[in-house]
Amino acid sequence: MMVSSISLDVQLFYWIFEGWRADWLTPIMIFFSDALKTLPGRVGAVLLWGYLLWRGGKARAFALWLIPVLILTNETCDFLKAWVGRERPCVALPIEALTGKLTSGSFPSAHAANMSALVGTATAVWGRRALLWLFWLPLMVGLSRVYVGVHYPSDVAAGWLLGWLYGWGGVRLALWAWRHTRNIAGYTCGMPRNKAIYIGVLVVAASALLYIGGQIIRTIEWFLPWAAGVGVALILIGLFVEAQKSRKPKPIASDTAATHQGTPIGAEEKR
Repeated sequence: MMVSSISLDVQLFYWIFEGWRADWLTPIMIFFSDALKTLPGRVGAVLLWGYLLWRGGKARAFALWLIPVLILTNETCDFLKAWVGRERPCVALPIEALTGKLTSGSFPSAHAANMSALVGTATAVWGRRALLWLFWLPLMVGLSRVYVGVHYPSDVAAGWLLGWLYGWGGVRLALWAWRHTRNIAGYTCGMPRNKAIYIGVLVVAASALLYIGGQIIRTIEWFLPWAAGVGVALILIGLFVEAQKSRKPKPIASDTAATHQGTPIGAEEKR
């Protein structure tokens, strides 16, 4: 049974890698596969993230949730790749990948997982409408990784599942815990106002982006985990301050108190 499932996975790989090959489709698949590996792609992603953060509301909530979700998703993929130790098809099979040979682990696909986590987070924040608008993104990225020859279909399917668990499942679970901890009735995406939280998220995001580009800036790579730690500490401090503020009773408005104090007891009873 195991042998037949592996054989099916390889057959599906060749069906996409060779059967789908077309001159007009190849540049499209290479774009979806490697767009975020280029400097323009990374700059565009950072600018888009900054715009969502600046816009506020649910867009800001999505931008802030996205950072820890993607970090957890990507780190889990790296751990599973090292643990499973599966060779990529461009190493195990007699083929040449369209985007160059990669020797790191194959299972699961981090590209597919990250895109699925992104769409899952958007769905947790905006609802099913986001899924209907964005479902094509992880689909195209995942298929492109098979098309260029660096992943098996099962790698991509596992990445989609893992990313969705972190994106949709993780955010929904965190919102449920936050709602029940603070006794908030109903689902809400309201964001705390403490600036330390946002500064911490920005530090963590900058650290993560710099770490991804560590091949270019290896001279300061040692500093990035410490910077990320400072960012996490600022987030925790901000959340603690917010929790303390929420426990304080709200003062009665002065005009309301004056109205009650100036109303005769008899008049209050007549009301």
